[in-house]
Amino acid sequence: MEWLQQYEGLIEVAFSTVSFISILVVIYMNYRANQMSELAIEETQLTQELENRPYLYFYIEITPNGWLNFRIKNKGKGVARNVKATINEELFLALREGDTPIQDMAIFKPLSFLAPGSEFKEFAQAAHIFFKKNEGVEKMMGNISYEGPGGKSYQGKIDINLKSFANRMHFEPAGLHSVIEKLEDLLREWKRIQMMKR
Repeated sequence: MEWLQQYEGLIEVAFSTVSFISILVVIYMNYRANQMSELAIEETQLTQELENRPYLYFYIEITPNGWLNFRIKNKGKGVARNVKATINEELFLALREGDTPIQDMAIFKPLSFLAPGSEFKEFAQAAHIFFKKNEGVEKMMGNISYEGPGGKSYQGKIDINLKSFANRMHFEPAGLHSVIEKLEDLLREWKRIQMMKR
């Protein structure tokens, strides 16, 4: 026990040092745990924002009967506000009144909002007329800007290859003569069926 009294001060210093180091380790571990918690909270908030925000897409549609439509669809879960689509190229609709820029269409005017899962669709004209009128333009480029919940601004790109649509979806309007021929064929077939029933 004599050595214990002799080294009592040294033992107290050693225990104090170990206690001090232990406290520093606990403080550091708490600091790291707080940082990780804050990071997890930030990631959770970002995930919720990404899940609940609007996602707007601009695209063109060619119907089975050859009509061209422009569409903006909200595929997200949040309401999009102050929606505005802009096109960089000068594209035209060939109308009876003359050539009309597509920027004059309602779909390129500001929309006050677009609800989740909904869309704004506007008929343009017959697809073959549109592609013939704008055959020198290969791409439709532009932006679609909108605001999500809390007024946060978003912007998406519009990048549509018009050449691929024009080559893939080529429609020729049926002339009146071909329509009459089809109707006559249907009439003959109907008469044949009626004769078979007798």
